[in-house]
Amino acid sequence: LILTGMPRTSLGLVLPPDAAAMEFAIPYLRWRALGMIPALFASTGFAAYRGLLNTVTPLKVSLVTNGVNLLLDPIFIFGASIFSGLGVAGAALATAVSETLGGLIYARLLFRRKLVSWVGLLSTPKWSSLKNIIAGGAAILAR
Repeated sequence: LILTGMPRTSLGLVLPPDAAAMEFAIPYLRWRALGMIPALFASTGFAAYRGLLNTVTPLKVSLVTNGVNLLLDPIFIFGASIFSGLGVAGAALATAVSETLGGLIYARLLFRRKLVSWVGLLSTPKWSSLKNIIAGGAAILAR
C-alpha cells in the first residue's frame, strides 16, 4: 500500500528528490506495486512445484505469463487503435497483469491438487511448524 499510495517516499530512499527519473519512477512504481502480492503467491507456487520435483509445470506457467507480458508490453507502452499508450507506466502495468495471472494460475493448481486449503491459508501457523523453518532459515542466514 505504501508503494502504491506514497511512491515518492519510497523512491526518496534511492533517488534524490530532483532526479530526472522521478517523473517516470513514480507512475511505474504505483502500477508495479499492484503485482507484488500476486508475484509472491506465484513464487510460492513455483517453489511448491519444485519441491514436488515437478519443474515442467513452473516452466509452463512461466511461458504463459512471460508470453502475456510480451504481448501486453507494446500495447500498454505504445497504445493500440483505441487505447493511448501509458509509456513507462504501461510496462509496469503489463508486468503487474502477468504476475497476477501467474498468481491466479498457481492458486488454481495448488487448490486443485489439494496442496493448499482455505483453512490453511487463513489460520495462524503453529509454532511447531514454524520452528523448523526458522531454524533452517537462520542456518542459511548465518552462512
